[in-house]
Amino acid sequence: MKQLLLLPLVVLGDIFFLSLSLFLAVFVRLQGIPEASLTFNYIPPFLIVFAATITLLYIFGFYDRGQSLGMRRAVGKLFSVHFFALLFEILLFYFVTWWGITPKTILLLYGIFSFFLLFLWRSFLFPRLFTSFPKIPVLYIGIKKDEDEEGLLDILGDKKSPYALFVVTSLYKENMSDDVFLQKVKETLAQEKIREIVIDTMSPPLSVYNFIAEDIKVHSLDSLYEEVFGKVRKQSLHSGESFLHFAHQKSSYEMYKKVLDFILSSLLIGLSLPLWLLAYVLIKLETGGNVLLHNNIRIGRGGKRIKVYKFRTMKYDDTGKWLTESDNKNTVTKVGYFLRKTRIDELPQLLNILKGELSLVGPRPDIVDLGNRLEKEIPFYKIRLMVTPGLSGWAQICMHKPPQTVEETKERLLYDLYYIKHRSFILDCAIALRTAKTLLSREGM
Repeated sequence: MKQLLLLPLVVLGDIFFLSLSLFLAVFVRLQGIPEASLTFNYIPPFLIVFAATITLLYIFGFYDRGQSLGMRRAVGKLFSVHFFALLFEILLFYFVTWWGITPKTILLLYGIFSFFLLFLWRSFLFPRLFTSFPKIPVLYIGIKKDEDEEGLLDILGDKKSPYALFVVTSLYKENMSDDVFLQKVKETLAQEKIREIVIDTMSPPLSVYNFIAEDIKVHSLDSLYEEVFGKVRKQSLHSGESFLHFAHQKSSYEMYKKVLDFILSSLLIGLSLPLWLLAYVLIKLETGGNVLLHNNIRIGRGGKRIKVYKFRTMKYDDTGKWLTESDNKNTVTKVGYFLRKTRIDELPQLLNILKGELSLVGPRPDIVDLGNRLEKEIPFYKIRLMVTPGLSGWAQICMHKPPQTVEETKERLLYDLYYIKHRSFILDCAIALRTAKTLLSREGM
């Protein structure tokens, strides 16, 4: 329970120190406590500023698992947050005239105070106050002990996991009666003061259901793994049974998502038109030829072939093969490198979203030849095709670089299957924000 309070506590701490920064800025500027009327003038716009700052903190990874404690390179991250927050504040106060105030000195003082107070809070106060929180004890009951499960237990016990596992081995293999089994587990729960169980089967013995009635939380091994790592277990690729319960369409969610995709892509096209013109001119000046990829055919939802629009970044059209690092250096143009680094090369795909062929968020679509090969080599790979592919996906924000081998593609599939299983408006928003982090920090290529 205490582990679950960590995120709300750190968010509340951020809000408190942002509020304190504003109070100190006004106090120093006015050399005293401000009047109530002046305070009420500042509260509404700065509530928006606080919300924008919290969003930027999320984008730059301040709320990632394991990041709230022991912050590293906090100065650089906070500088980036405050830079973009300042741009937002300038737009808010100097281009929106509703507030009737255009603070200059107060904004400067607020930025200085908030930077140092957040740094103090995140780097010193929060770790010292809450690092003593114990992990949540969980009783693990296994049917079998193969290498995959042994490795899983080690991983679930690391410092980034909120769980500490107690292992009861091979209870089912010992041919115990339900009564003896129930008594064994009860003794362990009482002795270790455990209120949660994880079981590596979807069909446990009937005695396990007695624990639910006694307010003991029961996890499946798959669900606990997904909660900790944000992907399905690799063992799932050997048996499709675990996919059956989520192999269905979320019709209402899909409908609202398609409407939202159309509205947002229309707005983004209008806002980004100058960048389209810039890309066109730069490509023509450097290499001439086609501005868009000529034959960029990909696999869409349900296996449908779609032509994905994209600015050309290589000397020739993409052939669809995996590229080595040396290949990239030899074939990607200087302009192409810039377009990839800034993600401008992806902008024409907004047209695919307008046509309903792509979504803003979803698994990345494969080139046809490569996708056909992967379907033959990786079990259950075609499950990716049950949702509309997207510009950015869960796998893209969780993996450091695109897959270049079959094994790396299997890893990507684990993240894609997690997205398909848990897809929702909230998860899509989280992916969009993390994608914004990549764009703002210009990570990867």
